[in-house]
Amino acid sequence: VAYAALALREPGRRTDLMRLAESTGALAGLGCRPWTWRRDSARAIGEERPPRSGPPPSPAKAPRAGETTRHTLAEPEPTLTMTCLGDFQLRLDGRPVDLSRIRPVAQTVLRILAVHAGTTVHREIVVTALWGDLREGAALHNVHVAISSLRQLLGTLVPGRARTLLARTGQAYALAPSGPPLTDLQAIDARLAQATRCRLAGDRTGHVDALREVLDGYVADVLPADGSAEWVLPTRERYRQTVAEAATTLADVELRRGRFDAAVHAATGGVRIDPWRDATWRVLIAAHDAAGAPAAASRARQEYAAMLESLGVASVATPNRTAAGAPRPAPTVAAKAARPPGVRTA
Repeated sequence: VAYAALALREPGRRTDLMRLAESTGALAGLGCRPWTWRRDSARAIGEERPPRSGPPPSPAKAPRAGETTRHTLAEPEPTLTMTCLGDFQLRLDGRPVDLSRIRPVAQTVLRILAVHAGTTVHREIVVTALWGDLREGAALHNVHVAISSLRQLLGTLVPGRARTLLARTGQAYALAPSGPPLTDLQAIDARLAQATRCRLAGDRTGHVDALREVLDGYVADVLPADGSAEWVLPTRERYRQTVAEAATTLADVELRRGRFDAAVHAATGGVRIDPWRDATWRVLIAAHDAAGAPAAASRARQEYAAMLESLGVASVATPNRTAAGAPRPAPTVAAKAARPPGVRTA
């Protein structure tokens, strides 16, 4: 409103000020279009209008005592988000939605669709996960009932958008098949794709920033409360491996840039996510060495050796540092076994 008022007083800056008014309103979620609040909208944004022919328009009535003027503003669309990393939550404009209004089995269907948001899920996957012991007709009936329940819930949260948010394509269903990301998993995917684009374009800063956002966004495994349910295990492991690899890449890049503390932070996060990834341990040890923290490096070596021992794998030598400052990867156990007898390597 203030920017729009300034635009009236300063016609020379009208364009910039009105852009500020619109962008600020959009940021606040107001759908702000202050130049539409007056009948004479052209004059409200500082434009000249041609002279009118005929009698002048009658003045607007002043409001009576106790009355207030009404301005028509575009209502911002409610924002729906879902959290799959850690405890599952459905949020409307940032506020948690009480899911107790739908049956637990419908909640499970919602979680199955949420971990695959943006892509289709064949109904047989839902049937196998929840009603594999029922006859086909009864199982499909249960699927239809659960989907109907979810659409009713979505219809109360975002009126008019239930069927676009939960769409059916043939014998498959898709949650949010189009539009902005709905779940935190989709946000992770978007950041990974951005990291790849930046790397291919040679944008080092963008590459590092995107990888850091991936690591910061991975606050927990995918739906740990669902335990070892077969429908969630592949997705959980895929994100664990993907984010751990991103953490290792980030740590290695930071180490090569001489940002040793950042490298330690990224590698520590990678070890937390996947403690069985050799490359992450090696970068972590090298980063501690480069940062001049021999005690921390020694502790990391001991933890790495304990991990290998728990797997029944002989400990390998920790990496030496190359002249460029990057860790030299130690040979893997498989590579050692493949060497011909009597052949020595440097």
